[in-house]
Amino acid sequence: NANSIGLVSGTSGRQIHALFDTVSLNAGDSLTDSVDFTTPDSVSSGSDDFKFGVFDNLGRTSASELGQNTSYSSSSPNTDYNGLFGYFAEIDVESSDPTSDLDIRESNPSTTGRLLSTNSGFTSLGSGPDVGYAITANTDNTETLSFTRTLADELEITLDFLGNSLTRVDDSPQSLDFGMLGFGSSSNAFGTSNSAGDPDNGIDITNVTVDYTPVPEPGTLALGLLGGLTILARRR
Repeated sequence: NANSIGLVSGTSGRQIHALFDTVSLNAGDSLTDSVDFTTPDSVSSGSDDFKFGVFDNLGRTSASELGQNTSYSSSSPNTDYNGLFGYFAEIDVESSDPTSDLDIRESNPSTTGRLLSTNSGFTSLGSGPDVGYAITANTDNTETLSFTRTLADELEITLDFLGNSLTRVDDSPQSLDFGMLGFGSSSNAFGTSNSAGDPDNGIDITNVTVDYTPVPEPGTLALGLLGGLTILARRR
């Protein structure tokens, strides 16, 4: 679509992924990923979901691996998706439900060859309380998933959506390398059509950001402080 990527999922589940330069988190580093999306003419009133994940691509970036349109289905899984360690945020897609909540899941890693179209191969780090948010038709939304490696070598993961926030800690992450985003929608979550150009065929992804914030090296920090002291001395 013009100025957006359409995730067409009106009557069947869909997944798309994107690669970025692998980031290795050192103690204190953080990685913040966000996606803006616009809902179609209708939104599910049942227990469907939208998933937003960040994964270690394991160096599978060639045109014969994850660097291409990597298709799969429940009957024809794709082994390129096997073994990808990472996390995904799961939001309930409910147009009006007091039990809607947020969840963060960790890959075991998954060996289903399907990644985000199934929860098999993922362990929940814990759902949030029932907050009862509502995702409405024809609205703009932003979902943010951030990771911070603590000084104790744990990984703090925070999900923000519609004014709600959920934080979970993985005290023994299997990998601290990340280089792939994934988006997945279950069937009938957004819209009622799979036809191209139909205003009710899924969500439009309008903006995706990957923001890596490293902690300065001790030597660099010391040099910066020294420069500041020099300026103060000159002013005095």
